[in-house]
Amino acid sequence: MALQRVAVIFDHKVRPDTTGIYCRRALGRLVEVEHFLPSEVSRIPRNRFDLFLNIDDGLRYRLPKELRPVAWWAIDTHLDLGWYLTKAPDFDFVFTAQRDGAANLRESGIDSATWLPLACEPEIHRKHHVAKRFDLCFVGNLFPGPRTDLLEAVQKNFPGTFVSQ
Repeated sequence: MALQRVAVIFDHKVRPDTTGIYCRRALGRLVEVEHFLPSEVSRIPRNRFDLFLNIDDGLRYRLPKELRPVAWWAIDTHLDLGWYLTKAPDFDFVFTAQRDGAANLRESGIDSATWLPLACEPEIHRKHHVAKRFDLCFVGNLFPGPRTDLLEAVQKNFPGTFVSQ
């Protein structure tokens, strides 16, 4: 069965930088796509889509069981594997952004878990010709632990360092 219409489900209000934004844009070049917030799942027409695709947005919610076929792209399995193991059985297909995330899910009985690494949006993630402002940049999430400790040491020793989301 060829996909023609895909419902993508993710929240972009709490995290406007969510991977779902890029997925929606890329999928829209291939098929007809309609975006729904998690709070809107009750109004998604059940028989209008060939696939329901939930893009991990870092929030905790479950989808109704009648959305079929349904896939999930789990982005941050390394942050709370327990939650991902709870949610994953709800889906016909599970993809993970980390290779070891797919392996961990498969080892726990999620047979469909497949590695689907993150990519880039060539129109956005490209070289931009701008004046140099920083010597070193880190763009990502900070959590207590080794990453934050390392970045604090880098900032202390290299004052021209930028660290943020």
